[in-house]
Amino acid sequence: MAYDASTSASNADDILRACAYHRIDYELATIWCPAREHASVKASLSSVFREPTVSLGELDRLPLELMNTICLDLDIETLFALRQVNLRARQIVTSLSEYKVVAAHALNCLCTLLRTRSAQWVTLSDFYQLLCQQSCSRCEESYGGFVHFVNWNRCCFKCVQSFENQMTTAETAKRQLSAKSFTSLRNMRTLPGAYSMGKTHFQERFDIVPAEPALTTLHAEGVKKGIGLAKVPLYYSIDYMACCAIPYYDPKDKSVQNGVSCVGCRVLVEEKLRLGQFDQMVYDRRDIVYSKQAFLEHFKECDKAQDLWKSSDFGRGEPER
Repeated sequence: MAYDASTSASNADDILRACAYHRIDYELATIWCPAREHASVKASLSSVFREPTVSLGELDRLPLELMNTICLDLDIETLFALRQVNLRARQIVTSLSEYKVVAAHALNCLCTLLRTRSAQWVTLSDFYQLLCQQSCSRCEESYGGFVHFVNWNRCCFKCVQSFENQMTTAETAKRQLSAKSFTSLRNMRTLPGAYSMGKTHFQERFDIVPAEPALTTLHAEGVKKGIGLAKVPLYYSIDYMACCAIPYYDPKDKSVQNGVSCVGCRVLVEEKLRLGQFDQMVYDRRDIVYSKQAFLEHFKECDKAQDLWKSSDFGRGEPER
């Protein structure tokens, strides 16, 4: 059966189920927490529990709209401190629509932001806006399935290692920069885990800083360009320690999605490997992560994905792989 454009429109969910998959291995290369790890705090972060009996004093005299605007402009660390003042403060923060979306759909990112001591750099408004962004901030083409905690931008897996997102240890930067310059750098505390596709394990926590502004400051202090920060062992893996997977939230229809990759392209790579063939373009296509809409566009051009769709009896069964 020839591909029919109307098939894609009417059976989008079935096509995605049969021909697309989520690259969990990419997520596991960055900061990753099983859902159960933060499950115990979910109710606490999204509930007031009981009606407040004490006011916020003078702050309660402000119009609620103004109070909401103030909360949106607070960094996450300060917002949580405010939320812990009393039940009235908790009620105001928890009732914000932006806060509800963040707590419901990006709980792991929110908790990780606090655990890595990065929450002081990010406002609630920043967080919500990034959650509603879909594309990579750097290449602006690929689906941005990750957030960089220090630079606070969305990035695709490939751009996790772009120069703008590279990290170095705070210890390395501190040795080479003046005290004033060093304290001007944003920093975060890493979490234990296995990072990069090579699964480099880190047990100890340490501080990391962005390499690009550190190098810019280093050159401004008189170090010749071309002479960079001394690379540390396992430098490659450090970049992944500043990132975490984040979903995309569409405020128009209130839907949430994670990026998907093409099963057809993966099957093609497996076939090439069995034949002892190497085709870089085929490998590159396998590694692309799409939004759902972008995948449906890719599906129109991917013969292998269409073969899978047909073998699934057009979504009525399991595809032959």
